[in-house]
Amino acid sequence: MKQALMVVGGWPGHTPEKSADVFTPLLEDAGYNVRREMSLDVFADVDAMAAFDLIVPIWTQGAHSRRWRLASSDEN
Repeated sequence: MKQALMVVGGWPGHTPEKSADVFTPLLEDAGYNVRREMSLDVFADVDAMAAFDLIVPIWTQGAHSRRWRLASSDEN
């Protein structure tokens, strides 16, 4: 089964959880197992990132760090 990571959070005024609730069943119907994370820290886990076929960011006003930029790229 294909794996999708949905990173949900940020400014609550943009209703990230409601948006995730809309897209999760669509992805599941398309054959994805959806893992929902409520923190940007998942981007720092190289092994976890490599396991996903699709990454869906639903996040507003988050700050990224060099640590997770490297984990999500070929630079590491």
